[in-house]
Amino acid sequence: MKRAADDSRPASTVVLAINSERAIPFAQAFAEHGCAPMLAFSQNQLASFAVGADIVVADSDIDPSGETLRAVGDTSVTVRMFVAEHERAEADDLHAQLSPDLSPTHVVAQALALVALRGMSRDRRESLQWGPLELDPARRESRWRGERINLTVRQFDILAALVRAGGAVVTKTELQREVWPECSPDDGDRLIAHIRRIRTRIEEDPSRPQFLLTARGIGFRLAEPEQDARRKLMLIASNGTVPPTSTT
Repeated sequence: MKRAADDSRPASTVVLAINSERAIPFAQAFAEHGCAPMLAFSQNQLASFAVGADIVVADSDIDPSGETLRAVGDTSVTVRMFVAEHERAEADDLHAQLSPDLSPTHVVAQALALVALRGMSRDRRESLQWGPLELDPARRESRWRGERINLTVRQFDILAALVRAGGAVVTKTELQREVWPECSPDDGDRLIAHIRRIRTRIEEDPSRPQFLLTARGIGFRLAEPEQDARRKLMLIASNGTVPPTSTT
């Protein structure tokens, strides 16, 4: 992802208040993505360690009702994620409620996408690019493969949020919060209607999208830029090594 301004940022601080079986794999996964994880093994530690954290992940073993998690930080600054078999916490106070079956890699990708969205207010006027898509938030101009395309305000905001997520999946609820902050998230029908209209403007076959992709049952993401995908295939063919996706 290309931006007009420098995008160097300090590592995200992550507090993991989850049972010991999951704690180490989750901490390793976050550390591999440049984050600074900290483990909390009680509600008191969760409340103390979470002060100033970028991401807080708690499960029902440490915080049975999610009450402590809901009280930490601010939803506009701190990403709150709750891991439980069934929904137990108020959705409006959380950014994601996760199944215990999800892999650490999946949780890390979703957390980092949410962190990227938390930084939207600072980046809102910076030029954005993801593969063939170019967005200029200051002028509200958009280009696809170098050609101007006409997008509504909401369609532009949806694509901007997905670009800022850097290819990670953004949930339907989170997209609605970013695009319609004045409204409570609903079943997503309005969002899906906008996604379909966007696809008619950028996809060769909107019924088989190759760029604006659906993560079934979760949300949406942008496909990996073609040059990065080709680079991965070349390295796999030569030595079996898969490099990290470039975001610059």
